[in-house]
Amino acid sequence: QQLAEIATHNLSSTPQIKVVNHDLGLASGAVIEGGPFDAVLIDGAVFELPPNLAAHLTANARIAYMLCDRNPIGNTVTRLMKGRVQAGQIATESVADIAGAILPDTAPRSQFFSF
Repeated sequence: QQLAEIATHNLSSTPQIKVVNHDLGLASGAVIEGGPFDAVLIDGAVFELPPNLAAHLTANARIAYMLCDRNPIGNTVTRLMKGRVQAGQIATESVADIAGAILPDTAPRSQFFSF
């Protein structure tokens, strides 16, 4: 929320850019008002991108996010990722290993204990 407010303020003199703050939990078939989008910044780390995210992006949209990945000994590594939509799919590449907060409700259920 705070990042979206700062971006909205800083980009207010650029009318062709619209900042949209939305929950990442995209249900299958969900529509986000204002889309499709040319760029997406996910402000936090996720274990995977929502499966239907590409449907909300334009043909050459760009995306930046942090990906939680498990290394061979089971530790979580957070990677800064960048990508672009190509042929209806999101193609990404790792930029760097960084520290980042994991977004709530994005980890696979097997990652948590339950009693």
